[in-house]
Amino acid sequence: HKIVYSLLRYPFKLFLKIKYNYKAIDYTLEDKPYLILSNHLTILDPFMLACSFKRPIYYIASSDLYSNKYGKIIKFLVNPIFKNKNVKEIGPIKDCIRIHKEGGTIGVFPEGNRSYDGRLCYIDDAIAKMAKMMKTDVVIYNIVGGYGIDPRWCYKARRGKSYGYVKRVITAEEVKTLNVSELFEIIKKELTVPQIPTAIKYKGRRLAEGLERILYICPLCGKVQTIYTKGDYVYCTCCDLKVKYNENLEFSSENPDFKFTYVEDWYDYQMNKLKEFDINTEGTIFEDNIILKLVEKSKKKILLKGTVVLTKDEIIVSNEKDTFKFSLDLIFSMTVLGKNKLNFYYDNKIYQFKGSRTLNTLKYMHMYYHIKNIKEGKKDVYFGM
Repeated sequence: HKIVYSLLRYPFKLFLKIKYNYKAIDYTLEDKPYLILSNHLTILDPFMLACSFKRPIYYIASSDLYSNKYGKIIKFLVNPIFKNKNVKEIGPIKDCIRIHKEGGTIGVFPEGNRSYDGRLCYIDDAIAKMAKMMKTDVVIYNIVGGYGIDPRWCYKARRGKSYGYVKRVITAEEVKTLNVSELFEIIKKELTVPQIPTAIKYKGRRLAEGLERILYICPLCGKVQTIYTKGDYVYCTCCDLKVKYNENLEFSSENPDFKFTYVEDWYDYQMNKLKEFDINTEGTIFEDNIILKLVEKSKKKILLKGTVVLTKDEIIVSNEKDTFKFSLDLIFSMTVLGKNKLNFYYDNKIYQFKGSRTLNTLKYMHMYYHIKNIKEGKKDVYFGM
C-alpha cells in the first residue's frame, strides 16, 4: 500500500488540479496512527483528502464499491474497510481498531453519504464513540468548493476553485477528557463547511441537468414527479415553472412566485411537504421504471426489468412475467448510493434498484423513513441522510 500510495499521490494531485482546479494543502503527520474525519461532497473526496498526506490511509467505504467491476482492483490496491450503508455493523469497527493497533491511519467520512445540497448530512454519534475507543489523535479535514465542482446530482463536473486542508487536530489527550456528547458536537461543528453563498463561479455546460435527482415536488403547482431539466433550466411538466441554475450556485426566475435562492431551500420545502403526507393514503405513492438487482458479495444479479410502485405498505416490482413484493415493515434499512441507486435490506439480503439517469430515488428513501417514523411514533427523526 505504501508503494501504491507513493506512485499515485503526485499523478492524482496533478489530475485533480487539471480537472477540478483542486489544491490539497500539505500537512505533515507524526509517525503514529491517526483517525482522519472529513466532510463528503464528491466521488473523489478520498483522493482529494489523501493528497494532503504522505502516508497510506485506510478508508471505510461502501460495500457497494466491492460489487462493481473495479471492486477487486480497488481492494487489492488500497484495501478499504467495506461497510453497508445505513447499517450498524461491528465488523468494520473491529477492522479499524486492528489497523490502528498496527500503526495504520484510518480515514472516515462520518456522514456516510455525499451531500446533495452542500450541507452536512446526518452523522451518527457512533463516530465519537469510535474515536474514544481508538484513543488517538483525531484530524478534522475540510473540503471547500466540492459542492460547486461536482454536486452529487449533476451529470458532469464543473470547473471552479476547490481545496482541502486540515482544520483542526483533536489530540488523544483532549479526546480522553471529553465525553461522547461533547466530542460529537465538536466533530459536527468542525466538519460543517459552508459551500454557499459563494463568490466563486463554477462553469460548465448544462448546469441544471440532473437536479431532478434531488428535486421531486414543484413549488408552484405542488405536483410530484413533474420536475425535469434541460440546459441551465429547471421546468415542470404541469405548470409554467422555469428556473435558471447559475454559476454562483443560485437560482433565478422571472416568476415572482418562485422564492428559492439555493437548492437547499427547495430541498427543505419538499421535506416539509413530505412530512405532511398522510401515510394512510391508499394507492400508488410513487412509480418508476427500474432494474431490480440482488446485491451479492462481489457481484449484482439482475432479477427483473420492470416497474416499481411504492404504496403505504409495500414496494412492488413487476413486469409481464414476475412480481416481487417487499413489505415496508420488513425492510430493515434503505439508502441511496452514488448518484441515484437505491439499496434496501430485506430478509437478510440486499436489493438494489436503478433506472434512467434522471431517476429520483431520494423520494423513495424519504417516504420510507417518513412512514417508518410515523408508525414508530417518532417525529421527524431520520430520513436516510
